[in-house]
Amino acid sequence: MRHVAVAVLMALVGWPIVAGAQEAPQPATHPDVEWYEASYFKFKHEHFYEAERFLFEHWLPVEQAIGRETIIVEHRTGEWDFVIYFPIEGPGDLEQRTSPTWKRWHEAFVEREGEERAAEIMTKLDQMVARSENHLVERWLYRAAEREGESIGREAGDGPARQAIVQVLGDLEQAELGGDVESLVSLFTDDMIVVRSDQPDVVGKDAWRSLMESVFAEETVTAIELRSENTMVLGDWALDWGTYSETVAPAVGEPFEVSDDYVMILRREEGEWKIARLLPYRGIVPEEFLFTLKTAMELTGTARAEDGQ
Repeated sequence: MRHVAVAVLMALVGWPIVAGAQEAPQPATHPDVEWYEASYFKFKHEHFYEAERFLFEHWLPVEQAIGRETIIVEHRTGEWDFVIYFPIEGPGDLEQRTSPTWKRWHEAFVEREGEERAAEIMTKLDQMVARSENHLVERWLYRAAEREGESIGREAGDGPARQAIVQVLGDLEQAELGGDVESLVSLFTDDMIVVRSDQPDVVGKDAWRSLMESVFAEETVTAIELRSENTMVLGDWALDWGTYSETVAPAVGEPFEVSDDYVMILRREEGEWKIARLLPYRGIVPEEFLFTLKTAMELTGTARAEDGQ
């Protein structure tokens, strides 16, 4: 079966299947590539989150300072916790301790932390690592086509996608204030999910409509503010997060206030952005993940991150 699977894969990618004495195919060349040294890390279980904080608090700022575009990948499954891809500027970069790039990194690290503190940090990092491996890897660069009139790359803070998403937030506020169930439901995709920290998820428009009809029958939203802090856009998908606060007047009892952080995943359908997933941070997303998400965007300047300022 394994041989059959390999043959199918070769056919799918257009690789000639050689039979008998036929000439073997020549290796293909890929001129548009980048080379990286890939460092695989497995941290000791009790030090995982400490190591994660080290990467974002100490490592990434130095990478930015020297202008190196390092890629950090966190593994959610498998034997490794993180893989760090270091761009190779020349053959000398393979000699980490003596290469010009690593010398620049070390000098910037010491300047940032101080010589004594830098040594302490590196010693601590070594103690946190259970095991590690290094590999030489090649990255093939395939350029995505651009949309007509809109680049898939970085947008400015007031780019068209962000403006449209901020408008969705405004429409959501107005629907909540007016108790308008149909307008509220129309802002979501058919396969929408609203995650709640202490109750079952709401799946699909029908369930969302039914829930909000019962909510608006029992209480009125008298004030609400959704404040977007960051937006990441990739094609027809977007991730937006920020804060919300609202004042609720129940039919019986005193008004009360609710505030939290939110994460919203949106999908563009026929030119309009719709909410596909909505969830609060607290009680749903572990605090360590929030730290990673926020700090990664702040420090790496993610290509599709848009500040909400």
